[in-house]
Amino acid sequence: MKKGLTAVVIALTLFLTAGAVSASSVDESITLHKKLLKDQALQSLQEEYPDAQFIEEDVAKDGSVEGITLQGPAPPLTSLRVYAAISTHYPQYEYFALNQLTSIEDHGGEEMYIVTREIGYSRNTSRIAQMNGGNIPMLMDEAIDLNGDRIIDGYFRWWDASGYENGRFTYQATSINAPWNTMSARINMR
Repeated sequence: MKKGLTAVVIALTLFLTAGAVSASSVDESITLHKKLLKDQALQSLQEEYPDAQFIEEDVAKDGSVEGITLQGPAPPLTSLRVYAAISTHYPQYEYFALNQLTSIEDHGGEEMYIVTREIGYSRNTSRIAQMNGGNIPMLMDEAIDLNGDRIIDGYFRWWDASGYENGRFTYQATSINAPWNTMSARINMR
C-alpha cells in the first residue's frame, strides 16, 4: 500500500511541477512578445503621434494608479482595430494595415496571440473577442498615452487564440460613455 501511495505522490508532484514549468514558460513567452510589440508599436505610433508613450500602470491597494492624473471623464471609444498577430508558425509580429481583411503570413500552432488597438475607453463587460465564433480570453493590456500628458488615451490588448490553425478573428467593444457606440474589427487568419 505504501509503494502505491508513494508512486501516486511522485506522479502528482511531477504533474504539478510540469504544469508550473509550462505556465512559467508561457508567461515568459508572453512577456517577450509584449516587449517586442511595445518597441515596434511605439515607433509606429510616434509617426502619427510624436509624443506617444506607453504608461506603466502601478495600481495601489486603494485602486489609485501611480503617476497618472485623472482629469475629466474618460474619452469615448473612437477607434478600434486589429493591430498585429504573432504565432508559433510565424514567430514575429505581423502588423496589419487599416482595413486589411486577411493576414499575409500563415499563423497558428501551439501559440497565437492577436493584438487589438483601441483609442478611447471601452467597457470591461462589452469586450468580446472570438476566433471562429468561440470566445477567447484577453491576456493583458497596455495603456497608451498619445500626447505625453500622462493621461491614458487608449489600450493595446492581447488576445489568446492559441491552438487555432486559421480562421476568423472578430472583436467588438462599446464605449464606456457617450455616445456609447459599439465598434468592431475583424481579420481572417491564414
